[in-house]
Amino acid sequence: MLKRLSDARRDGDRVLALVIGSAVNQDGHTNGIMAPCGKAQEHVMARACRQAGVEPSTVDYVEAHGTGTRLGDPLEAAALSAVYGAARPVGDPCLIGSVKSNIGHLEGAAGIAGVIKAVLALHRAEIPPTVLTTLNPAIPWESSGLRVVTEPTAWPARDHPRRAGVSSFGYGGTVAHILLEQAPPVEERPEEGDAGERLFPLSAASTQALRGYAARLAGHLETGPGPASSEPGSPWGGSGPASSDAGAGPASVGHTLALRRTHLARRAVVTAAGRDDLVAALRRLADDVPAETVITGDVLPDLGPGPVWVFAGQGCQWRGMGRELLAVPEFAALVDEVEPIFDEEIGFSPARS
Repeated sequence: MLKRLSDARRDGDRVLALVIGSAVNQDGHTNGIMAPCGKAQEHVMARACRQAGVEPSTVDYVEAHGTGTRLGDPLEAAALSAVYGAARPVGDPCLIGSVKSNIGHLEGAAGIAGVIKAVLALHRAEIPPTVLTTLNPAIPWESSGLRVVTEPTAWPARDHPRRAGVSSFGYGGTVAHILLEQAPPVEERPEEGDAGERLFPLSAASTQALRGYAARLAGHLETGPGPASSEPGSPWGGSGPASSDAGAGPASVGHTLALRRTHLARRAVVTAAGRDDLVAALRRLADDVPAETVITGDVLPDLGPGPVWVFAGQGCQWRGMGRELLAVPEFAALVDEVEPIFDEEIGFSPARS
């Protein structure tokens, strides 16, 4: 979910938003555990802006903590007004909202729910509505420089990237604020041409699972994922560069297989120069038909369960312990096999110890 932008670009990830700043502090002394401190909220939001190196006036939307309480909301609105509202031009209020009105208070997950909402709003350039019937009369909305988003609102382009703040306040007085920014433009990639044969790696936990995976992938390439591509059992899992439709090119498929899948013990590599070749090779793998375009193998041989000897070198040990085992041919053969590795790596011979 979180990655350096340079690494995400290198790996071809889809970047939804950037985390440009964050800050955490504590309410300190208040009138009680249920009484938040407005000054602490002001400080944490201003500190996040300084840490991000952005002016508060360039933050167009704030996903507020917004629990709808008689005491907490006016205090939070006053802090938002002091940091974000007062810095805005007249007639251009800072938009605010709270996802709690849509889905309730998720307690420990409330903060990340707000982050998800803000990220999607940045990505889609549209702010979803906050559900309410009347505005809190204890908040001076006309002079606050704030406006609650009560209907789907387009996020227009400005002379700066779209930016959003997200607040989340803990029951014990922890106050957190994070600043998010729209993702940079996606770099255009050249159209995929005929690059000759490519390698397509597949893996699974068993031979049967590997063949089934190859069959599902071949079917996906032939017919497309359909509306259920994100359901369990889909070869794509509903994500990754090649998951959108059957029109994904071989390079996108190879990218997904190589970089978006866990590489398990049972492995196969198929070679193909195009979609038709890839489907044919996958069908051969699924049907266990030998072919030059299909190579299979295991990462490690399956030795199965069995006893092992461990000489930890710590605790009750002495020089020469286990030497009698060298009289066992099978044990001696294994020691001879690993001895060159020990000598090369640490200059130590298990047979001479």
